Order: sequence, then structure tokens, then C-alpha cells
Amino acid sequence: MADQVKKLNGIAIKENIGHSFIKKRMVKENAIFGGELTRHCYFRGFYFLDTVILPSLILWEVLSISGSSLSSISENLKKEYFLSGEINIPVTEKSQAQIKFQDLESLFEKKVEIEKIDSVSVISTDWRLNLRLSNTEPLIRLNLEAKSKSISEKNLNFYSNLFLNEQRLDYLFL
Repeated sequence: MADQVKKLNGIAIKENIGHSFIKKRMVKENAIFGGELTRHCYFRGFYFLDTVILPSLILWEVLSISGSSLSSISENLKKEYFLSGEINIPVTEKSQAQIKFQDLESLFEKKVEIEKIDSVSVISTDWRLNLRLSNTEPLIRLNLEAKSKSISEKNLNFYSNLFLNEQRLDYLFL
């Protein structure tokens, strides 16, 4: 999403996941729009609230004006962005997840960019991984974006298996 915002001369600002964090930050920045990969959309003109109505209307307008189909627009985006969607990994002990998050940070230290805005994000030149503990359920939420299908699949298999199994981190896909 940040790439598209930049193409349109906008400013992308990262914030923690969750409506309370996003709404507060949008008010502070007087932001026009806020969004999450989970398809939550917030609009200044809609009192900074999450709504599906407004994006649906905007989408219908874009389709009407462009004469394009939703499937053709979607296919074009799928060629450029490979998204895992949110993968939920059950955990019994949140402390075990925190240890794996710390292992991940240590392993990647100085090799790629690490962000700690919303748990831990690992940012490589060709892919981005976000892992966070759910605020409401005993789950790790994994989201992965990549610039190719092969990079996406390779990293997705490794990181989802890492957190499903009790293995330690000992190798990476950079």
C-alpha cells in the first residue's frame, strides 16, 4: 500500500494494528485515509471510523469510470504484489512466541531492516514479514508480502513452519 501512496504523492505513515491506534493517529495527523491489509478502511470524512460502505462506493465509481472489471484490476495487482493474507498460528504460551520474536530479531540483526511498530517486522529488498501477537486471542498473526511468487512461497513455508513447530531459528531466506 505504501508504494501506491507514494506513486500518488501521498505520505504513508505506519501505525500499530487496531482501530484504536489507527483512529488516534489519524486524528493527530488529520489523515484523509487509514487502512490495514486486513481490509479495514478509515476515512477522515467518515469521522475516522472503519467502514466498508465508502470503499465499496469508491470502487464502483472507479470501475464505472475506467470501464475495467474488478478481476482485471485485481490480476494486475497480483502480478506486482504477492500477499499471504493473514495467517493465524495458535500459541499456548505467549512467552514462547516472544522468545521466537527475539530470536528472529537477533538473527536478522544488521542484515535487513527491523521495525518494532507492531510486534516485529522484517523488511528485505524483495519481501516483508510482520509477526504480531493477537490482542484478543492466543494467536500469532503472520503477514508476508513479496515481489515474486517464489520468494513469497519460500518465506511463507519457512516462517509459518517455524512458528508451528518448536524449532529454533538457524537459517534464513534473505
